[in-house]
Amino acid sequence: MDTQPTLPLEDRAYERSLALAAAGEHQPALDLLREHLLDHPRDARALALAGEMLLALGRAEEAASHLEQAAGLGLVQPSVQLGLAQAHLQAGRPQRCLELLRACRAQADSPNTSRAASAQDRFSQDQEYQLLMDLADHYAAIAEVPRARRCYLRAAQLEPSAAQPLVRLGTLALQEQALDQAQQAFEQACRLRGSRCEAYAGLAMVYQHRCQFGLAFDMYLRCLEADQDNLVALLGLFQTSCQMGSFAKVIYYLEVYLDRHPGDTAVLFCLATLYAREGLLSKARQALLDVLALEPDKNEAAALLSAVEQSLPAAPQTQPTARA
Repeated sequence: MDTQPTLPLEDRAYERSLALAAAGEHQPALDLLREHLLDHPRDARALALAGEMLLALGRAEEAASHLEQAAGLGLVQPSVQLGLAQAHLQAGRPQRCLELLRACRAQADSPNTSRAASAQDRFSQDQEYQLLMDLADHYAAIAEVPRARRCYLRAAQLEPSAAQPLVRLGTLALQEQALDQAQQAFEQACRLRGSRCEAYAGLAMVYQHRCQFGLAFDMYLRCLEADQDNLVALLGLFQTSCQMGSFAKVIYYLEVYLDRHPGDTAVLFCLATLYAREGLLSKARQALLDVLALEPDKNEAAALLSAVEQSLPAAPQTQPTARA
């Protein structure tokens, strides 16, 4: 009878670690790998996998050390290099991350690179794309706008069907008041997969900056049709409604939102304001009482409540109580 070949002990330990890692059991996989590495400290595969586990656990410095050792032992496949780049980024070394990304891309573009590992190349391209997005977000957060823009552009070239890089490019342009660039980026993103809701909201902001409130209103509505909990779109719709003097639709969306988030006093106060403007004074009064029950020191709510109650002389003066 045929029997399956028996793996060496070190291979069995590595395979068990792989299975644990695939199941999301990062710490148990790491513990098993560490035991294995005590006896086999030059096992590049185990060092690389331990680096991936450490990275998943948020231990960037240790991850970088393990991945550097794996690379030093000759394991230079793209996933290892990109993992090392991610570790350096998480450890606060974006320039080293960028250097590794460039080296990895140069290796992938080399005519000497084997075409046999197409599945690995595809995985690495996905990993490179996400790393570029993370790197760009890092630069954007510290106001390194030119570097952020270059990374977003490279990510857009790598994944031309993804909307997220274009949304981020539009956001950068909007922050710099480059409205034509922002509009172009958001319009392109609207035609692509993913992040379409963010693209609609970004385009609405462009129109709002240009005082094209009707167009902004329509874009905010599109965003809310896709995501009724989108607070940016909800408050944008409120602002444009105030500019246009048309409140029926925004009242509906505010009410829908508050059904799911009854404790959001900022949105509740906006709704109370609109009720008051529309002459729905009883509803405005109740909404303001709900706001003050949650935030007794909210002076603008108290002032508006006083004005509303003066318009309702027959209404009883009650203390703020929480909405049931």
